[in-house]
Amino acid sequence: MDKISYTAYTHSMTKTEKTVTQDNILAALKSHLASGEKLSHLDFNVLAASLECETSEIYAHYNDENALFKGLMAQLDQRCADELTHHIMNENPKDRLFEAFMARFDILNEDRKSWENLFYEVLKTPPLLKTAMPQFHDSMDVMLRLCDLNGRDGASVQTFKVGAIAIVYLNTVRVWLNDQTSDMAQTMAELDRSLTRLDSVIA
Repeated sequence: MDKISYTAYTHSMTKTEKTVTQDNILAALKSHLASGEKLSHLDFNVLAASLECETSEIYAHYNDENALFKGLMAQLDQRCADELTHHIMNENPKDRLFEAFMARFDILNEDRKSWENLFYEVLKTPPLLKTAMPQFHDSMDVMLRLCDLNGRDGASVQTFKVGAIAIVYLNTVRVWLNDQTSDMAQTMAELDRSLTRLDSVIA
């Protein structure tokens, strides 16, 4: 295809073909969640309208609400992996986890209202909670892997249990949901206390 005909071709493409990606869909979803719309009652037609695309374009990526939830969590996990740097491996296990989880909270803060509403909805919606639990378990395992603390590569300085880390994280989320400080001081303090207690138990 020559340059002129290629340009004409790209101009004839629809907005959907150019822009509707998983990230676009998840960004639109977070906007809907921030406005108070429930994931469990999400109208895919409304979501598609906000993206100016066909509903089928969304179904091509996510076929139901559970798939959208998994997509959100996978995106969050990937953002954590992208944000963390190798320098944390020079830290002790507690400090590695502290930096990793605070990076996670920084990302959550970018779309705070969306995540707040989603967390509360998950707790009140049994079918969504059923989907969330194994996904949450996998996310905690990702965090341990990013900190080299899951013992799978033979080089881990200390093996932590997913369940123990999950308790620390959920307890810190409880504080984060009510933390109105600009620097998340309350969240950081609770995370530090929880990790210190966990470190003492393991020691």
